[in-house]
Formats: sequence, structure tokens, C-alpha cells
Amino acid sequence: MEPQLSQRTLGMLRDALDKMEPHKLHSTLAIHEFWKNKLFDAGFPPAFIDIASTYTFRWSKIIPDLFVGKFGGQNSYFSDALAPSLCEQNLKQLLAFTLSAYRDSPLAEQLRNALISDGFELKPASTVDSSIPAELAQIPGEKALLSDIQQRLDKKELLSVLYVDLDGFKAVNDTLGHAEGDTCLIRVAHRMSEAILGKGKLYRPHGDEFVMVLPNFTKEEAGCTAQRIRSAVDADNPGGKLKVTVSIGVVSSESGQTKAEALMEAADKVMYVAKKMKNSVAIG
Repeated sequence: MEPQLSQRTLGMLRDALDKMEPHKLHSTLAIHEFWKNKLFDAGFPPAFIDIASTYTFRWSKIIPDLFVGKFGGQNSYFSDALAPSLCEQNLKQLLAFTLSAYRDSPLAEQLRNALISDGFELKPASTVDSSIPAELAQIPGEKALLSDIQQRLDKKELLSVLYVDLDGFKAVNDTLGHAEGDTCLIRVAHRMSEAILGKGKLYRPHGDEFVMVLPNFTKEEAGCTAQRIRSAVDADNPGGKLKVTVSIGVVSSESGQTKAEALMEAADKVMYVAKKMKNSVAIG
């Protein structure tokens, strides 16, 4: 017998999502901005986010429509509708997203128990993301990165990409251990986030590599930001006893690239130019 989500579980999911929304958001625009960023960073497909926005992110309406497989189309102002299989997929993604957002809290435990009662097999809570510190796990990965870049390229928006690789990080992992390595990565992420002054987004596509996407930044402006990041990390010395710096490759949509993958490949190549010198910035 296939597991079936109960109305009790769906109600708990709705309440958990409602509680996630900050009380200070009083305007429709602010609510839209909050949820679009939140869901995009969590890797939800753009089609789901677009349709959910036409529901004004009212989870009391979104969840039942996903459950019956009629999300969008005649049920909203959005002309397209998700296929029933995608409705089910996105509903499960909402559950996983909520469990992750409330990890280690009583609410998450209640939701897990409800899902188990509905017949779903879940990993023990202690094993979920146990190998990745929460501060690193919350940084969007490669899927969200490529999706974000592609959306902006499709709209012909100006953007610059900073591809960041750590110099000397392997020695930290090998000599001081993975716990110190994670601490190093977290410190680098903090320095990078501080350096962009809230004007871009940080991603972590692979291990000790980070990417910054800077909307409305020319290549030259992005280069100045990259130098600010390089200096901040160099001064902080996140490796502790071992010296760790960053090498940064900078590219821009000004190059005429129309595919996210191609722009990222270009950024990767430029980063390796910087990597040859270490603790430096190269602009493509």
C-alpha cells in the first residue's frame, strides 16, 4: 500500500510554513520578495515559485491544490498549471524543506512522526545533514546557482560572477582535521557575505569553492568587490595556524554568454589564472 499524506500532516505543513513568514512583513510585495528568495535558495523550480506567487503564497490554498494535483491554470491567475506528477514532487519538496528549516525543533519532530504515521519511511533525524554544519548546508548549491544565472541571462540582465577557490585549504583538512576545515569554510563564507554589502548572493557549488552572483555589476565593479573579498580573507586568515587565502576569477554577462553553464565554465577558467599566482584576482 502506497503511503498517503493525511489531512493532519498537510495541516501541520501549512502551519509550519505560515510560522516561517516574519511578522514584520505587512505588504504583499514584501511577502512575495521573502518567499521568492526563500524558495529559490532552497532549489524550488521557477515554475512552482511563479505560480505560488499568484496565490500570494497562501499556503492554506497552495497545499490543498498541490495535493489534488491542480496547481495553477484555472485555479489561479497563472495560465499554466503544473502536471499532477510535478504537484506531488513539489509537495514532497515542501515537506523536506520544512523539516530542514525546523531541524532539531519539536515542530520538526511532530511533522516527522506524522509522516511516519502516514506510511513514509524517513531517515533518523540524527542522520539528516549530520556531516555538514548547518551554516554550510544553508548556502545554496550548484542547482540553485545555475538556475539563478540562467533566469537573469534569459531576461538579458547585467550580472557578474565571482568564482572563488581557497588556497591552502587541503593542508587544513589534512593536518588539522575536517572540523577545522569546516570552521575555515564558514569563516570564508562570512567574510565574503560581509564584503558584498548585501548586493549579491553566495553559493557553494563544490567543497571548498564558492561563487558570488552580483546583479547589475559590471566586470570592473565586480573586480573591485573581488579584491575587497580577497583582502578580507587574507587579513582574517581563516585557516588559523595554516595560511589560507582565496583566488578569484571574475566574468560578466557583458561577454555575451547566453547559457549559465558556459558562463560558469568561463569563470572557472579565469579562476585558474588567478590560482597560478594564489591570493589574487583575475578578470576575464
